[in-house]
Amino acid sequence: MKVVIKHCSFIFLIPAFLLLPGCSDKSVNNDTWFEYSERVNGSDVIPDSLKKIFITNQIGVISLNGTNSASAVSFLLDRTVRVTSQSLARTEFEKIILLSNHYKDSVFYSIESPSGDYNFYRCNLTLFIPYIANVYMNKPNRGIFTTNLESDLFAESESGDCNIEQHTGSVEVHTGTGNINAVIDIPETGFCKCYSETGDITIKIPTGISAIVNIKTVSGSISIKNLNVNYSINTSTSKTGNLGNGEATIYLESKKGKITLEGM
Repeated sequence: MKVVIKHCSFIFLIPAFLLLPGCSDKSVNNDTWFEYSERVNGSDVIPDSLKKIFITNQIGVISLNGTNSASAVSFLLDRTVRVTSQSLARTEFEKIILLSNHYKDSVFYSIESPSGDYNFYRCNLTLFIPYIANVYMNKPNRGIFTTNLESDLFAESESGDCNIEQHTGSVEVHTGTGNINAVIDIPETGFCKCYSETGDITIKIPTGISAIVNIKTVSGSISIKNLNVNYSINTSTSKTGNLGNGEATIYLESKKGKITLEGM
């Protein structure tokens, strides 16, 4: 079932004088363009047996907040359009929509717009979701932020940063040029796996955690702070060892970025 969710509680229009010299797919030369923004909110009733949530947003950031609600997902859409007059803004706003596809134990959310051209359509998506549902945030998106989740989290972003706070589940994150920052209490047999091409990786964990640690880089740097690692490999580009009995798994890899693992 496909559900189009559009519920507007309040609107604010913020005009910004813009001159866009020759963007693709639109004739903007010598035209005066204005930027308008609005916030839309609403909710989506979810399956009783929900276990997985999948999310994409090619024209903005994805933000997730864990809640104890088991019956509905609340949302905020911060939509921005660029048009030649205020009278056109409402029509363009309505073209940016949140789609929801429901299945027995999962929900797929995506932002759809007439174009992925970030010059004309932008929308940051905020979802308030059950903190126990496993989450999969896939490319494309413009960055990721999460807080107060207890579930397993899989996230990928090409150029956007991934910021994870107050997480008590397992995490796997992939970025291209974006940075990865996480504050995580990894479950006893869980994992924290982070991969980046050129972005920095900063992971903060409790000092008493028990985990196998494996950190690699090609031309970046590695720093481990406030943690007592029993090393089997300890070089400038590769560090492997145990924290405690090594029950959880920590794997961090950035080819060119700075990697920091810090106890707190």
